[in-house]
Amino acid sequence: MNINCQPKNLFKHPDRGFAIFKVLLASLAILLSPLSFRTAHANSWTEAIENVEALHNRYALELKKRTGSMAIGTGYNGIDASMHRCAIVGRMLGLKGRVAQFEPPLPEMSDPGDEGVAYAIGSLDAWLTQANKLCGLPRSAKAKIWNLECATQVGLSDTYFEDVELVARNEFYELSDDRETLVILGAISLGFYDRFVAALEKNPQAKIVALGSPGGAVVEAVKVGYLVRSRGLETTQFGDCYSACPIVFLGGQKRTVWDQTRAMGFHEVSVDGEAVGHDDPVYSLLYRYISDMGANPQQIISWMWSAPPNQMTIKQRDVLCESGVATFVYHSCW
Repeated sequence: MNINCQPKNLFKHPDRGFAIFKVLLASLAILLSPLSFRTAHANSWTEAIENVEALHNRYALELKKRTGSMAIGTGYNGIDASMHRCAIVGRMLGLKGRVAQFEPPLPEMSDPGDEGVAYAIGSLDAWLTQANKLCGLPRSAKAKIWNLECATQVGLSDTYFEDVELVARNEFYELSDDRETLVILGAISLGFYDRFVAALEKNPQAKIVALGSPGGAVVEAVKVGYLVRSRGLETTQFGDCYSACPIVFLGGQKRTVWDQTRAMGFHEVSVDGEAVGHDDPVYSLLYRYISDMGANPQQIISWMWSAPPNQMTIKQRDVLCESGVATFVYHSCW
């Protein structure tokens, strides 16, 4: 059964979220003592995400009661993100018995003091980020994450899922489980535009383009970006997005970053590893394209010029919204 992993946003209405929490209290395994991120009583990942959002709101209201504010500070961002990624992807792949070590218990409300509550909120934020992102990926992409990041930690270094072999065959894209997201694989090489057109023709129901790429051909990226915008598609980041990858990302009507632990990187345009001059016509093309996408061309091109081809200028969080690269960065800007 396909499910929608995008629940209502309860963070903007904490009082309503707390009311929902009270309704769910009797049935949520995650709220039993000792508290944990296990979602055994949830019937779907949509429900699990809503349950954790409710728990997050409970901690946020507790922090506000203690300190007068629900702000936790940037030092708590991304806490336990890698552990949550493995726990969630393992459960999605049916490996429930293998993920206990990745599911840290939350402190009791009365135990840890204000810092402990803030830590719990940061960890819950990271869980929600990972769950929302992973829900949009096909099984083979989830399996690849498990194999690369998680399997060796639980003594399963020889465990590989057969469908990961599809990725190894250099397929251009995969389709998410709900068939609404094109997950683009690998570099943006020559012919990228033509392959992308063929993918859209084969999957006209696609609404979102998910990106994570080391980059590649800038002109191909610009052409795809214009096509994405003309079709009214959204873009989202599922992995590190470098070089030409942010150019494609800019094409989305809506441009979402769920996982703040994944990087968005920029550097100079190059040919055969050598940077082209800053007066090269490619930068005029990029300036016009970035403007057409409603972003700030001066700022974005300055980021590109700040790093040679063998380095990367990394930009994260609210600066991506301020520049127009993203329209939504989870728990940072929207």
